[in-house]
Amino acid sequence: MRRCTACFRFHPGRPTFCSYCGRSFDLRICNRGHENPRAAQFCAACGSADLSTPGPPASLLHRLSGAVLYLFVVFILSVVALSMTLSALHSIDGEALSGPLVALVLMLGVLYWTTTLLPGPIKRLGAKAGRALWGSMRKKKGRHD
Repeated sequence: MRRCTACFRFHPGRPTFCSYCGRSFDLRICNRGHENPRAAQFCAACGSADLSTPGPPASLLHRLSGAVLYLFVVFILSVVALSMTLSALHSIDGEALSGPLVALVLMLGVLYWTTTLLPGPIKRLGAKAGRALWGSMRKKKGRHD
Protein backbone atom coordinates (compact mmCIF):
# COMPACT_ATOMS: atom_id res chain seq x y z
CA MET A 1 0.00 0.00 0.00
CA ARG A 2 1.26 3.45 -0.86
CA ARG A 3 0.25 6.89 0.38
CA CYS A 4 0.57 9.87 -1.94
CA THR A 5 2.48 12.70 -0.27
CA ALA A 6 0.75 15.29 -2.46
CA CYS A 7 -2.96 14.44 -1.98
CA PHE A 8 -2.58 12.13 1.10
CA ARG A 9 -4.64 9.29 -0.35
CA PHE A 10 -3.88 5.62 0.05
CA HIS A 11 -3.51 3.24 -2.90
CA PRO A 12 -3.53 -0.57 -2.71
CA GLY A 13 -0.53 -2.44 -4.07
CA ARG A 14 2.52 -0.66 -5.49
CA PRO A 15 1.19 1.69 -8.21
CA THR A 16 3.57 3.87 -10.21
CA PHE A 17 1.31 6.93 -10.23
CA CYS A 18 -1.33 8.37 -7.89
CA SER A 19 -4.73 7.77 -9.43
CA TYR A 20 -6.11 11.03 -7.98
CA CYS A 21 -3.45 13.69 -8.61
CA GLY A 22 -1.34 11.88 -11.26
CA ARG A 23 2.01 12.35 -9.54
CA SER A 24 4.60 9.60 -9.40
CA PHE A 25 5.77 8.11 -6.12
CA ASP A 26 9.27 9.40 -5.22
CA LEU A 27 10.63 8.96 -8.78
CA ARG A 28 10.52 10.80 -12.08
CA ILE A 29 9.33 8.60 -14.92
CA CYS A 30 9.70 9.33 -18.64
CA ASN A 31 7.12 8.56 -21.35
CA ARG A 32 8.79 5.21 -22.05
CA GLY A 33 8.52 4.14 -18.40
CA HIS A 34 12.16 4.54 -17.37
CA GLU A 35 12.60 5.33 -13.67
CA ASN A 36 14.87 8.24 -12.75
CA PRO A 37 15.89 9.88 -9.45
CA ARG A 38 13.80 12.74 -8.07
CA ALA A 39 16.44 15.36 -9.02
CA ALA A 40 16.87 14.20 -12.65
CA GLN A 41 16.23 16.73 -15.41
CA PHE A 42 16.53 14.23 -18.27
CA CYS A 43 15.94 10.49 -18.53
CA ALA A 44 19.17 8.57 -17.98
CA ALA A 45 18.09 5.79 -20.38
CA CYS A 46 16.64 7.64 -23.36
CA GLY A 47 17.47 11.33 -22.77
CA SER A 48 13.85 12.50 -22.76
CA ALA A 49 13.15 15.79 -21.00
CA ASP A 50 9.47 14.91 -20.49
CA LEU A 51 9.52 13.48 -16.96
CA SER A 52 6.68 13.02 -14.49
CA THR A 53 6.24 15.25 -11.47
CA PRO A 54 6.93 13.35 -8.25
CA GLY A 55 4.99 13.98 -5.08
CA PRO A 56 6.76 16.03 -2.41
CA PRO A 57 9.28 14.14 -0.27
CA ALA A 58 7.86 12.40 2.79
CA SER A 59 7.75 14.66 5.82
CA LEU A 60 9.55 13.95 9.07
CA LEU A 61 6.23 13.11 10.74
CA HIS A 62 5.33 10.68 7.96
CA ARG A 63 8.65 8.84 8.30
CA LEU A 64 8.40 8.95 12.09
CA SER A 65 4.89 7.47 12.03
CA GLY A 66 6.15 4.61 9.86
CA ALA A 67 8.96 3.94 12.34
CA VAL A 68 6.53 4.09 15.27
CA LEU A 69 4.20 1.68 13.48
CA TYR A 70 7.08 -0.72 12.89
CA LEU A 71 8.20 -0.52 16.53
CA PHE A 72 4.66 -1.12 17.81
CA VAL A 73 4.23 -4.15 15.58
CA VAL A 74 7.53 -5.55 16.84
CA PHE A 75 6.47 -4.79 20.42
CA ILE A 76 3.06 -6.44 20.01
CA LEU A 77 4.59 -9.52 18.39
CA SER A 78 7.11 -9.71 21.24
CA VAL A 79 4.34 -9.47 23.84
CA VAL A 80 2.33 -12.15 22.07
CA ALA A 81 5.36 -14.45 21.86
CA LEU A 82 6.21 -13.82 25.50
CA SER A 83 2.63 -14.42 26.65
CA MET A 84 2.42 -17.65 24.67
CA THR A 85 5.71 -18.81 26.15
CA LEU A 86 4.62 -17.93 29.68
CA SER A 87 1.25 -19.60 29.27
CA ALA A 88 2.93 -22.74 27.98
CA LEU A 89 5.45 -22.75 30.82
CA HIS A 90 3.16 -21.77 33.68
CA SER A 91 -0.25 -22.82 32.43
CA ILE A 92 -1.50 -19.23 32.58
CA ASP A 93 -4.89 -18.64 30.99
CA GLY A 94 -4.30 -16.88 27.67
CA GLU A 95 -7.71 -15.18 27.79
CA ALA A 96 -6.51 -12.98 30.64
CA LEU A 97 -4.00 -11.36 28.26
CA SER A 98 -6.41 -10.86 25.35
CA GLY A 99 -7.79 -7.58 26.78
CA PRO A 100 -4.41 -5.83 27.04
CA LEU A 101 -3.42 -7.07 23.59
CA VAL A 102 -6.60 -5.65 22.06
CA ALA A 103 -5.92 -2.35 23.85
CA LEU A 104 -2.39 -2.25 22.42
CA VAL A 105 -3.66 -2.84 18.89
CA LEU A 106 -6.27 -0.09 19.26
CA MET A 107 -3.66 2.34 20.61
CA LEU A 108 -1.43 1.50 17.65
CA GLY A 109 -4.24 2.29 15.21
CA VAL A 110 -5.08 5.59 16.90
CA LEU A 111 -1.42 6.63 17.04
CA TYR A 112 -0.86 5.86 13.37
CA TRP A 113 -4.09 7.62 12.38
CA THR A 114 -3.28 10.77 14.35
CA THR A 115 0.29 11.06 13.11
CA THR A 116 -0.50 10.55 9.42
CA LEU A 117 -3.72 12.51 9.12
CA LEU A 118 -2.86 15.67 11.05
CA PRO A 119 -3.85 18.97 9.39
CA GLY A 120 -1.09 20.79 7.51
CA PRO A 121 -0.41 23.59 10.05
CA ILE A 122 0.07 21.08 12.88
CA LYS A 123 2.39 18.98 10.71
CA ARG A 124 4.46 22.05 9.82
CA LEU A 125 4.67 23.05 13.49
CA GLY A 126 5.82 19.55 14.42
CA ALA A 127 8.36 19.56 11.60
CA LYS A 128 9.74 22.94 12.74
CA ALA A 129 10.01 21.69 16.32
CA GLY A 130 11.77 18.54 15.12
CA ARG A 131 14.25 20.53 13.03
CA ALA A 132 14.93 22.89 15.95
CA LEU A 133 15.50 19.95 18.29
CA TRP A 134 17.77 18.24 15.77
CA GLY A 135 19.74 21.48 15.26
CA SER A 136 20.22 21.98 18.99
CA MET A 137 21.37 18.36 19.38
CA ARG A 138 23.88 18.79 16.56
CA LYS A 139 25.23 22.02 18.10
CA LYS A 140 25.71 20.33 21.47
CA LYS A 141 27.47 17.41 19.82
CA GLY A 142 29.74 19.79 17.94
CA ARG A 143 30.83 21.57 21.17
CA HIS A 144 31.89 18.32 22.84
CA ASP A 145 33.97 17.06 19.90
